Amino acid sequence: MSGTEGGGSGARRLVWLCGVLLVLVSGWNCREVAVFDFVAMDDDINIYFNPHLGPPSAQSLNWMFTDAATMRRYVPFGWLTFASVYSFSGLSPVGYHVTSVVLHCANTLLVFLILLQLLRRFHRRAYETEWLTLAALIGAALWALHPLRAETIGWSSGLLYASSGFWALLSTLAYLRLPAAGAGRRGLWLAAAALCYLFSIVSYPMSLALPLVFVAIDVAEYRRCDPRRQVAILRLGIEKLVLLLPGVAVLAVTVLARFEPSSFWPRSPTWQEFTLVQRGAQSFAIWAHYLWKTVCPANLTPAPTWLFEIVPWSAAFVGSAIGVIGLTVLLAVWRSGKNTLLLWVAYLALLGPLLGFTEHPHFPGDRYAYLAGVVISAAVALGLLLVPGKARVAWASVLLLASLGCSVMQRQQLRIWSDMDALMTRMIERSTELDFTVDNYRKWALFHANRGQIDRADEILAHAMRTAPKNARLLALVAELRVIRERQSGTNGRAAPPPAAALHEKFALDFSRAGRPREAHDHFRAASELAPHSASLAFNWGVWSALSGEPLQALHLYHRATNGAGASEVGGAARVRLLGLIAESFFEAGEHVMAAHAIEEALRVSEPGETPERTAALRTQLQRYRMTRAPKAAR
Repeated sequence: MSGTEGGGSGARRLVWLCGVLLVLVSGWNCREVAVFDFVAMDDDINIYFNPHLGPPSAQSLNWMFTDAATMRRYVPFGWLTFASVYSFSGLSPVGYHVTSVVLHCANTLLVFLILLQLLRRFHRRAYETEWLTLAALIGAALWALHPLRAETIGWSSGLLYASSGFWALLSTLAYLRLPAAGAGRRGLWLAAAALCYLFSIVSYPMSLALPLVFVAIDVAEYRRCDPRRQVAILRLGIEKLVLLLPGVAVLAVTVLARFEPSSFWPRSPTWQEFTLVQRGAQSFAIWAHYLWKTVCPANLTPAPTWLFEIVPWSAAFVGSAIGVIGLTVLLAVWRSGKNTLLLWVAYLALLGPLLGFTEHPHFPGDRYAYLAGVVISAAVALGLLLVPGKARVAWASVLLLASLGCSVMQRQQLRIWSDMDALMTRMIERSTELDFTVDNYRKWALFHANRGQIDRADEILAHAMRTAPKNARLLALVAELRVIRERQSGTNGRAAPPPAAALHEKFALDFSRAGRPREAHDHFRAASELAPHSASLAFNWGVWSALSGEPLQALHLYHRATNGAGASEVGGAARVRLLGLIAESFFEAGEHVMAAHAIEEALRVSEPGETPERTAALRTQLQRYRMTRAPKAAR
């Protein structure tokens, strides 16, 4: 930042002070997120039950950059974000939530810098440095502390949107440097903007329309600039075409993936099921919805149900269309509002890819307002610069108080992401559709039942039955819970671990066969937390630990498998086999005494029916351990 732009060293210190203040306040406001749990709303398929996720490796990278079916979108950088967090957090939710907070703080700082650039460029009295910086600070604070940001911050899968937003904001900041750059450096800033845009749309394609925002910036710059310094329109057009190419490619892959048949994801509606008029009505309603929720962020929910039934000629949809079209026309004919019109067009464009044009029903989640919210904050900041001198303190005070109110509401909204109970409670409370409510009750009850918490599942089912006593899906859920209870209690013979634990164990075994020990260990641990008394699980984990060169852990798991309530599940032959593996693992590690002790234990627990050949082999193994001199390093 030059002295001309920033007004000297004092102005630079003010900018840094405001930036640090924003980061500290936004981080402090969402500090509780660090102790949040995962929730079974995409966190399961994206993270903890993802059969591909692990630290970045050749194998995982190959999947990331070739997959478009898991999420029905091409998001290799989104998967890479998850994989990078996995490398230090594994299957613990802490790392994902802390990364969300860090990204939110970084994005808040980027929003502040973008607003600062916009105000300096498009405000006539740019020499009013202190007021300009304060306006940018207020705009960024309103964006950072707004309850609409809570979903992206508090939800582990919201990392996709925070990561995409990070690169989109960086791209915008780079593009804003183009007019001030010389002819030689313009190409570098343009390349940086294009690269960051590419990274954004392959993190998550919510920023597909960002080049249209750049067009709005070009138009505003063209209007204010000296004709001798204007960049040729043809060159600007070519630049936008180059920028749009990766966006068009990602959009094509996304659309194709949406219509690809899948046993998991619902198919996209046909034009007869979801007509063009209904799609248009939904688009106008969503544009109006996010504008209204920015002003009045009450009754927010992760899954609004008001778009389940779209009657285009109803008052709500007609009113939304009239409001959006009317505001567009008003800004177009307002002589002094050309820059405001450009901001409005940017708002509409950024929400364009998120209007659910191929989805019915569509859930307009808070996360979709992530980038559009920056445009609204820019409008607030630009509006502050138009306030007369005598009224500035009053307006600044009002907006700072509004920021404080937003921060309180954001903390309240964040808490619904703390765990599955809080999330499902909010979604059911705000649901206006009985079928959706029943589906959520069913998902909520099965979430607990699959983790062995049958009593909690029964409580949820009882509450659901009071809501819809004769619902067929709830009656079917009664039978499902009965089967899960019988399996886990062992009334049908052998007790089984909870289904979620069994799935983690399956992933652990699959990862161990694929030569990915870190992921295998993490899934064994997750399974063990859900089924701490499962002897078969401890036995399998012990076998894997012995084969992976972790004999102490394997020995601990052996004792857990053979001394607990399910010890009868592990027969004598299985015990001998595991102890043999543990002994060999100790021996290879130079721990010959421990190896010998393991074989002695194997001989002690051998079944009377053990073959003489197997017993002789154990005694030979024991003799080898005793006679082999341990290396000096091991001693």
